[in-house]
Amino acid sequence: MRTIASLNDIFLSLINIVFIINRLKEPKIIPSRIYINNNLIINCGIQDPQVYFSLSEAILKPSGNAYIEVECTNSNDGFLQIYYDFGKGLSEVDSVRYHLEEIQEMKTIRLPIVFWNKGAHLSLIRIDPPDGTVFEIKDILIGEL
Repeated sequence: MRTIASLNDIFLSLINIVFIINRLKEPKIIPSRIYINNNLIINCGIQDPQVYFSLSEAILKPSGNAYIEVECTNSNDGFLQIYYDFGKGLSEVDSVRYHLEEIQEMKTIRLPIVFWNKGAHLSLIRIDPPDGTVFEIKDILIGEL
């Protein structure tokens, strides 16, 4: 496995809450893992909470199978949905939906990015945590198997 991208330069925007972070401190790098120094804690409303991660440089599809890992906690059972922008904007077609149970201790969720076509560039990720939850993100990683 190799790491393709770290989310070092991030613009975050939420429905209900707005954060603007110009630049996070340099991430701590551990083999195959990149951790964001400060956890992001989101107190989600009940009307489709959203977090946008704009990559400072678009990422070209790797030759192998790509995946995303999100290390997180979650206070309520519900659905996590992750959208990817491959240059065509965000759509349900380029998203994955995952049933997320209550998670009290940090847990890493790994999901394949199966619809990333050869030659396409990933420029934006949107994470929709479950409604009405406290969702904490410690780490986001895009990698290749």
